[in-house]
Amino acid sequence: MFIIGVISGLLSILIFRRKSSMMVGCGIYLLTTSIISLLTITIFTIKYWQLIFFQMNLITNRSFLDMNCLLIDMLLKMFLSSGDWLNACVAIERAITTKRVIPIIFSLTILTYIHDPISRQLFDDEDEQRTWCIVNYSFQLKIFDRFINLFHFLTPFIINFLSGLIIIIKEFKT
Repeated sequence: MFIIGVISGLLSILIFRRKSSMMVGCGIYLLTTSIISLLTITIFTIKYWQLIFFQMNLITNRSFLDMNCLLIDMLLKMFLSSGDWLNACVAIERAITTKRVIPIIFSLTILTYIHDPISRQLFDDEDEQRTWCIVNYSFQLKIFDRFINLFHFLTPFIINFLSGLIIIIKEFKT
């Protein structure tokens, strides 16, 4: 999975960094999305192997475990949501200037997921002699987290769906 993801990401980056692609907003969005997908597959693979190493007790450094607990899942969520939003922006690129949208998307996704690392902590399971990274949301924060996850998934999906539908309708009218 990692090798295919890296090859796909690198090929996408090579395609979208061409000058002709960079002349339009779509090219910038798609280049950024390609970079994000490469980062996402890399972080996901790191998370996978870290989980295996954690369960085998090969990694026991408490500071490293704590940093991993706080950052990895938030970064994955942030990159996945940012990618969805950037793909939605491809559909509406003419509405807003590209160079303003990318920082706004990253800022908004970071702000909406900032509660995640704050709510994470390490838990030592004495029975199994393992350390787990757990998230402990209050009831209100759990509702907020579910809403944010739905929002970050459904809104770009709906934008892409409606944009595709509009393109199809326009094609049939001509």
